[in-house]
Amino acid sequence: AMQSCASRVGPLDPYTLFSGLVEYDGTTYREVPARNFMSKPNEAKYIGILFSEYSSPECRKFYDQCLKSFATQLSHRLELILVSCDVDEARYTDHTQQCPWPSLPFGDHRKAVWKNQFDVTGLPT
Repeated sequence: AMQSCASRVGPLDPYTLFSGLVEYDGTTYREVPARNFMSKPNEAKYIGILFSEYSSPECRKFYDQCLKSFATQLSHRLELILVSCDVDEARYTDHTQQCPWPSLPFGDHRKAVWKNQFDVTGLPT
């Protein structure tokens, strides 16, 4: 369920929000600089936060739809961040190694904060 929480959440500092995100480069995880998420003047960019669990069929279906939409039409205007809700690090690794988007590291405290802040009550969100 996609939802807009901007009015309830208020302004977010992008450097705080996006620092420490990681991306799998085929061999290892590397940190993604927060500045990669900043919009340039006259170039609106939207940030989507996808809460998903690798073993959930509903999440896999939604994830696949996101991949198709992102690849064909959204990549220049939308940056997605994966928040893995996988219960163990092995599933997190399986999930994020196939993911083209940055993600929160496994066990990052922001997952609980964001779930509460964005009122996440089910998956996928």
